[in-house]
Amino acid sequence: MDDPHLPGPHWLRVSNRQCGICATDISLLRVDADPRVAIAAEPGLQRIYLGHEAVGEVIEVGAGVTRFSPGDTVVIEARPIGSPNCHTQEIEPVCRQCAAGQSRFCENASLGRGPNAVVVGWSERYVAHETEVWPVPEGLSDDQASLIEPMAVSVHAVLRALPAPGEKVLVVGAGTIGLLTLQAARALAPDANITVLARYDH
Repeated sequence: MDDPHLPGPHWLRVSNRQCGICATDISLLRVDADPRVAIAAEPGLQRIYLGHEAVGEVIEVGAGVTRFSPGDTVVIEARPIGSPNCHTQEIEPVCRQCAAGQSRFCENASLGRGPNAVVVGWSERYVAHETEVWPVPEGLSDDQASLIEPMAVSVHAVLRALPAPGEKVLVVGAGTIGLLTLQAARALAPDANITVLARYDH
């Protein structure tokens, strides 16, 4: 299929280089989820590509893009399917949630303007609004960059309840998110007493 046109001046096209495999991807691939809550059941959704831990290179930018240039390495902050926000709908002025950086709570999401989001990492290329991608810092390999999204989840969780020195912390689960949460807690609260509860011996 031909690549879609950039839908507006603040959009860009990214060529994927690699993508991590999340447990969410595996459960959807194996249809190991209730179809009533699966993204494939979204009304009007014709296709999706799995993968949200994507690392890629910007290959085209719209005339209004100011944050990126072709050749930049980026990671995606994949928005949930069918969840537009003021930025992706190009609404000005933006609502108070989008202005505060909380675009997942956009007050204009139900307007449904602009293209639907697709999960992108296992596709060859994708189109995104410039607010949906982030630059990869110099010196990070693609392997390291593919962990930015799950690490952001972990850092966000720790910052929501930053442990005080000596405070006890329990991380339930020792998968990717659990281990990254352990690292984030150790880095952000080095004097906390951290325990990890794992399901499997290994």
